[in-house]
Amino acid sequence: MLWGASMKSAFASSLALAMISMLAPATSGCSGAGATGQGENTDSKSEDIVPCRPGQICTPPPPPRPTPSCGACQPNNTMICTHYVDDVLTRYTAKCVYQPPPPPPPTCTGAQPEYVTWWVPGAQDVEFDQLAPGQYPNNFSNCYSGCGPTAWAMFFAQTDTKWRARASAGQAPMWTSQPDWFQTGGGPLGWPTGNYPQITIDVSHWMGTSCGQPFNDESYTEPSWMIHGYDYLANGAQSQYSPSGPTTPFTAGGFTYTYETHGTGDSILPDYENDYGTLDYARDWIINHGYAVIYGYCVGANVISNAHYGLATGYREKATAWSCQEVGGSPQWVVTNSDNTNWQFYINGGGEPDGWNNSPAYYVGTIKIDTN
Repeated sequence: MLWGASMKSAFASSLALAMISMLAPATSGCSGAGATGQGENTDSKSEDIVPCRPGQICTPPPPPRPTPSCGACQPNNTMICTHYVDDVLTRYTAKCVYQPPPPPPPTCTGAQPEYVTWWVPGAQDVEFDQLAPGQYPNNFSNCYSGCGPTAWAMFFAQTDTKWRARASAGQAPMWTSQPDWFQTGGGPLGWPTGNYPQITIDVSHWMGTSCGQPFNDESYTEPSWMIHGYDYLANGAQSQYSPSGPTTPFTAGGFTYTYETHGTGDSILPDYENDYGTLDYARDWIINHGYAVIYGYCVGANVISNAHYGLATGYREKATAWSCQEVGGSPQWVVTNSDNTNWQFYINGGGEPDGWNNSPAYYVGTIKIDTN
């Protein structure tokens, strides 16, 4: 009996403990995505997180606090920022320096340029022809007036056009005080019924332009004679040889005239084919100074009867690289690199066709005109 009573008492105690254990709250932590245990690990006596057991209640940790930050700077030089005030994320307005976004890159249409080109101001429309044999005031009865004098006449016309434009802009007021010799009469720039036919003949006489072989009915002017075109201008452009007597001279006060020439000297043909160094001067005068250039070259084969003087008023090189840029408020292709071994000069022919030409030069000359 005593053994039976003891067994019943032990069984009742075990049953009571089991029921208390089932009703007790969970004491272990939760594993997994961010869950944290609330109980104590009695085995390790530590605060470590232990896996959540079946039937236990697991509580996830609180979310992380937002990080204070600022928004984009506005055109009024302010921006909205956040910070914590008493553990409350609060907005406030801060100052900043607004930087407008860069404009979108320009978009160019059309083909990329084949050349980069430089023009002499006011020179493209200067085009004179030679006077025929016997055509007044040409006193050569069997020869044209000559390409050398005609080239100088075109040079004077271009020079006068450029300087009158500068005078109008207030850059060279003394030019307006000069007699209107280079602009008087006739059609554009006084040709063919104004003063330029007479100027052509005057320069011809100053230079000693000759008529005869080997040029048949063409007059010829040796390169060394071309300096007298400068003499004509520097001495007041006097028409000493006019059939009708002297004309009003062009007074050159207030200006400095400098004649510069490069080429093969007295003869046209020696080293003509290899005289490319001459072109560097012509390039420089056009690109960097805006001077037109009297250009001696051969029209066709390199023979003396093909020698000719024209007026170079433009220069271009083959383009090798481009970029699209804003120019004058509109997108345009701009050449960023070019090949100076692939070049052409624009020649006002003065009796020969106008156009782009890559013939080497046996003579280049110009007159540099500056204010004193």
